Amino acid sequence: MKNNRFFLAVSLLLALTFMGCTTRVGQLTAVSTKNMEWNRAGEYVRSNKTVVGKDISHLIIFIPTKFQVTIDDAIKNALDKIPGAVALVDATLRYRMIYALFYGQVGYIIEGTVLIDPKLAGTDVSSSEHQFYYDDSQSLKKETDNFTFLQQSEI
Repeated sequence: MKNNRFFLAVSLLLALTFMGCTTRVGQLTAVSTKNMEWNRAGEYVRSNKTVVGKDISHLIIFIPTKFQVTIDDAIKNALDKIPGAVALVDATLRYRMIYALFYGQVGYIIEGTVLIDPKLAGTDVSSSEHQFYYDDSQSLKKETDNFTFLQQSEI
């Protein structure tokens, strides 16, 4: 009986110290923090690549490394990974909260397909067979044949 109580107490303590969750906040059709020229929407190119943006604050002994996490910063982080990106399409927004003994994380994570403005990308995306993007480690990567045009009916 005494061993069962000890096992229950240890299990409860571990469950409380290593808890966390990621909650889906919403599904967004289109989201951006940049000014877009909607009269040029037919020129925008939709990438097949899914990109992830994060705005995370680390908690070390309950002291945050960043005092404010925002959805805007998560979106900006995602859009900055691909040159010429102006919006995320079919995006999923999540809120993460994870705690361990002396470490934790809180913040927003957004994942979606990128909408690219060829004029901002500095290249003609429609005729280019190679595209470049930044991965999570901020390394420039090359994508091949990873873009499709938006049809007027999709706009």
